[in-house]
Amino acid sequence: MFSLFLTLLLPFSVLGSNLDWWKNAVFYQIYPRSFMDLNNDGIGDLKGITSKLDHLVEIGVTALWLSPIYRSPQVDHGYDISDYRDVDPIFGNLDDFKVLLKTAKQKGDQHEWFKKSENSEPGYENYYVWKNGRENNKPPNNWISNFHGSAWKYSDIRKQWYLHQFSEGQPDLNYRDSKLVQEMKDVLTYWLDLGVDGFRVDIISAMFEDSEFPDEPLSNIPGASPNDYNYLVHPYTNDQPETYDMVYQWRELLDRYQQVHGGDARIMMTESYSASEKLFGYYGNETHNGAHFTFNFWFITELNRNSNAHDIKFIVDKWLREMPSRFTPNWVLGNHDQHRVASRYGTDRVDGLIMIAMMLPGVAVSYNGEEIGMEDGEVTWAEAEDPQACNGLEEDFYKNSRDFQRTPFQWDNTTNAGFNAGHKPWLPVGSKYATVNVAVEKLNKNSHYYVYKNMVELKRTSTLKHGDLKTIAYNDNVLGVIRSLNGNPIYTLLVNLRNTNEMVKLDKDSSHVVAVASQSMKNVGGCIKLIKLNQFYKLLLVFLLINAVYAELDWWQNAVVYQIYPRSFKDSDNNGTGDLGGVIEKLDYLVETGITALWLSPIYKSPQVDFGYDISDYREIDPLFGLRVVLDFVPNHSSDLHEWFVKSENLVPGFEDYYVWKDGDPNTPPNSWTSYFHGPAWSYSQKRKQWYLHQFASGQPDLNYHVLTYWMDIGVDGFRIDIISALFEDKDFPNGPEDQFFYRNDQPETYDMVYQWRALLDDYQKVHGGDTRVIMTESYSNADKLFPYYGNATHNGAHFTFNFWFITQLNKDSSANDFKSVIDKWYAEMPKKYTANWVLGNHDQHRVATRYGSQRVDGLNMLVMVLPGVSVTYNGEEIGMENGEVTWSEGWDPQGCNGNPEDWDKNSRDFERTPFHWDSSINAGFNTGFKTWLPVSTKYKTLNLAAQQTNDLKSHYRIYQALLKLKNTNTVKFGELKTFALSNILVVIRHLAEHSSVVVIINMVDSPANADLSTMGLPPLLTVKIPSVQSTKTPGSTIATNLIPLNGYEALVLQYP
Repeated sequence: MFSLFLTLLLPFSVLGSNLDWWKNAVFYQIYPRSFMDLNNDGIGDLKGITSKLDHLVEIGVTALWLSPIYRSPQVDHGYDISDYRDVDPIFGNLDDFKVLLKTAKQKGDQHEWFKKSENSEPGYENYYVWKNGRENNKPPNNWISNFHGSAWKYSDIRKQWYLHQFSEGQPDLNYRDSKLVQEMKDVLTYWLDLGVDGFRVDIISAMFEDSEFPDEPLSNIPGASPNDYNYLVHPYTNDQPETYDMVYQWRELLDRYQQVHGGDARIMMTESYSASEKLFGYYGNETHNGAHFTFNFWFITELNRNSNAHDIKFIVDKWLREMPSRFTPNWVLGNHDQHRVASRYGTDRVDGLIMIAMMLPGVAVSYNGEEIGMEDGEVTWAEAEDPQACNGLEEDFYKNSRDFQRTPFQWDNTTNAGFNAGHKPWLPVGSKYATVNVAVEKLNKNSHYYVYKNMVELKRTSTLKHGDLKTIAYNDNVLGVIRSLNGNPIYTLLVNLRNTNEMVKLDKDSSHVVAVASQSMKNVGGCIKLIKLNQFYKLLLVFLLINAVYAELDWWQNAVVYQIYPRSFKDSDNNGTGDLGGVIEKLDYLVETGITALWLSPIYKSPQVDFGYDISDYREIDPLFGLRVVLDFVPNHSSDLHEWFVKSENLVPGFEDYYVWKDGDPNTPPNSWTSYFHGPAWSYSQKRKQWYLHQFASGQPDLNYHVLTYWMDIGVDGFRIDIISALFEDKDFPNGPEDQFFYRNDQPETYDMVYQWRALLDDYQKVHGGDTRVIMTESYSNADKLFPYYGNATHNGAHFTFNFWFITQLNKDSSANDFKSVIDKWYAEMPKKYTANWVLGNHDQHRVATRYGSQRVDGLNMLVMVLPGVSVTYNGEEIGMENGEVTWSEGWDPQGCNGNPEDWDKNSRDFERTPFHWDSSINAGFNTGFKTWLPVSTKYKTLNLAAQQTNDLKSHYRIYQALLKLKNTNTVKFGELKTFALSNILVVIRHLAEHSSVVVIINMVDSPANADLSTMGLPPLLTVKIPSVQSTKTPGSTIATNLIPLNGYEALVLQYP
């Protein structure tokens, strides 16, 4: 037995195109008998519903759901259907329904089937469940009806028993009969043709029974009588395998109907109170879609007025954890079968519960009256109508009856609460109608009605449609629900569940009130930091600042910054040098890979002495690179051909001190300082008769000035400041001690200049809007000098300063403990308010695959992607590129060329700058054959992107790609970090409550090893998420925590639960 319940889609609240209309909807259930009686016969009707559509429009619900209006003898008030294609006269007629439908779009045992089946009419014999009885005229088995007594009724006509899991007038249909199945599909199609938008399938779990009809076992529940439904447990009458299949068939019908007729999705929602392992099967399985959602009754069955904040958090998190992630959640506070939420939880909690249900992701289902805080009405045994109670004993009436929650809707304080014009209603009106009704609450902006209305409006925001969810139990009494979405306001709901005052401190910047409960004394728009929550207080806050509790990180804070060395990335015009056209040509690759931001090494106009780091014009793109784009910032030095230098050398007024000039004998530099590129750090100008400082090549004189705004006006998102430590030097220019760079690195003025630049970027954002413009600084200084680039107690500095410790402090011989120490040290020394970052390599350092060995590439990528903060990738690391082969005669790097040939391999940076390996064609696909500026590595035939794109998680590229997806999870964004070193095995754990935890395990040596993680607080089994190339493990497989075998250099990303 089942019933289909129509759902009408209201056009005023259709959702955006990126979510199907129902996925973030508010479903409003109407119990028609009790909604509005327009013809004044005591029973609500369709015309009454039509007359009140404006109410639904005003509160903003998405869809109204009608309890049964089909023709019926009304034994169970519409659930005993005699004609699925007609409307029962007590509600009106089919034309009334069509008017309701059109207006909304603009704004049982007397069934003929049963009679034919009972008379064994050919074709209808098996439409219902018929069985012979046992001896002595007993029912076929011991099954008990939901409405008390045997679930079987004997037919004197057919001389058999028929099954009725509810009332005798509700015989169970037999879905094992193919003709019946098709008949019901025709019923669905009939209503779809009329224009309904979906169906709620009543008590879906009871659709099929075990075909052998065995007796059901005793429940042994104390006090249960032999006629009570709970006297037995019901494994043979609930959640049979065939039930799920039927749901999947109906879903297929709905989907096919949409494909043929167009329009929005026609949806199916199923009702079942089954345990979760049975319940979620109605959503679908690996091969079939089922219900769009199956009702979540856990706020009814698992919680009550005694539940605390931890209990509610547990239930919410459990649903989202156990529901397959691809499906849409839903939240039901009450319905026509359950006592009203205000009665179950108490009227003081109504607003808080409404707020919670609306704040949570997915569908919110409201039962009419919840929006005004209606409580159960008062109904006596003599006034009762509900067969579930009337079939029982009078002393059990209050326990069994559902009449209390079905009393007429309270519209105003007139006769019968405005439900009709005075005729005796089918059930008595609740005694509180004079003060709890729509009319009076619409006059009070602090009423339940306006709380509900405001929450529905809020539910339509992008944050609540698409945002992340965080639930917090601040203590036993205060629950927090936080929704955040990058680029949108962050909403935080605080609910005090008890009649005691509570104090909650928001540990972030101030917040603004956007909605309050009816009993709140806070004003909308008010700004608060420390919140006192009075009894049963509810408060919804919007955090307008980026650093709110669990706010979405600013775009850069969890970014994967992808460094491109343009000369070597892609040569689009086949002239031998990579260019911006090549970068543009490969943008799809960057998007596909999933990186957050690309960072271009210098492309400014330059004589190319140092391949773009010797800038002749900060406002022009070098013709080598073609188009105007963004940007590495090199404020320390320019080219000696820059017009500023030419003017400074010629003492043009205003430019005299743009560079660092010092007197001295033409043959003797001012001091002993040497260049990073070998030889003195000074060159003599015959024109100016002075020495100028160049800490790099002589064609790169040091600047005393800076330019940033020009590029921000063009649209750059930030700057990487090259070799920031060398920006200033000691103004007295003393000869250096043994550490000759002491007087020209990390001077106090350098930090101040960074702080000035940060202020410039922040001010620019305030004026021009948009996302944060970011400064990232390059320095290889020690920690005590490095971290001040982040800022100090009074000034913000760089958003992050590069962490090169994986380059400078670790190498292929480093142990697991060495890695752990370096990671832990960075966190111990970096001020907590700043954002960490992790760099494996760059264009100045030998490639990571060369420094550490190619077999460690995947493990190192796993490590830097799972650690908190920014990951910086140098192009080629994602495919495991190694150093290329470049001879002295082929070299270009001044750092190598200015040295001795015998030191070439030690000094040159050309090896890590050879062209990118796109494919196995000529020149690795870098260009179409012209001689490349540096030779292509000999390994490109097998080590290239195209080859790795064909593999599924068995290439460096696919692993890198999967890691970037993992990096965008809440666990990696926000989770706590733990590091462990077990001999040669490094373990990194990221944990976030109620989210899947991530474990990275890396064997640092080339010999097999077994890892035992059982002492780390992990569950007994872990799931393999991403294995390294050399691993033999399969994604999705499980592995015992206490015995994880690892091949040499094997690395794994594991997850739980």
